[in-house]
Amino acid sequence: APAGCSRDEIIISAVLPKKFKISGYEAYEKRGEEYEHNKDANFKLIDNTLTLYAKDVQGAAFKLWIQDISSASSIYRDVSDSLEQFSEISISQTETETKIMMPMDNVFDSGKASAKPLGKKWLKALVDAISDKNFKEIRVEGHTDNTPIKGIYPSNWELSTARASDAVRFMIAQGLDSSKIAAVGYADTRPVADNNSKENKAKNRRIEITIVGNAAAEENEKPVAAAQ
Repeated sequence: APAGCSRDEIIISAVLPKKFKISGYEAYEKRGEEYEHNKDANFKLIDNTLTLYAKDVQGAAFKLWIQDISSASSIYRDVSDSLEQFSEISISQTETETKIMMPMDNVFDSGKASAKPLGKKWLKALVDAISDKNFKEIRVEGHTDNTPIKGIYPSNWELSTARASDAVRFMIAQGLDSSKIAAVGYADTRPVADNNSKENKAKNRRIEITIVGNAAAEENEKPVAAAQ
């Protein structure tokens, strides 16, 4: 370390009131006079307390994104409460929709279209959260990366559609109204990241579930920062 600089363990915590939901966070490490992004930081999120643990650094900081859910729809609140135990799932809302994004690799085996036990656990938790809600429709979308597949499916189009359909069948079996749910496969046509690395390809392999509500929910999201 440079003269006069100590490199110790740093712990930073942010505790938010229940009216807010933490929807994202990033860590930064101090290098000289600047803070640089640290993608390998050790975070722990429990309820509404986010804690960053950093070792052997000159300084650390994190940025977090929060949503004011005090005026959010009951669908969004109940879905968030039900699925927050699964850290891999991301949930967001717009004025009229609640969107759930599930990593495909956690829900289905490679090249397969039958949900794994973990995937079924996620889908059941979602159905339990919305079974008594008044919504217009649910769209279940299958998305893949751009890697050609080999097996029983001719292409990623058929695979993504089969996966979405499997999820829909399971949700209907759990009691969801079949007249309000649809399945669609987009293959690799709607990526959320460039297909130029294993990490980005994994991001593109996903199940997206959009719940269209009958009442508007207002989204107020803003980034805040904490540093030491």
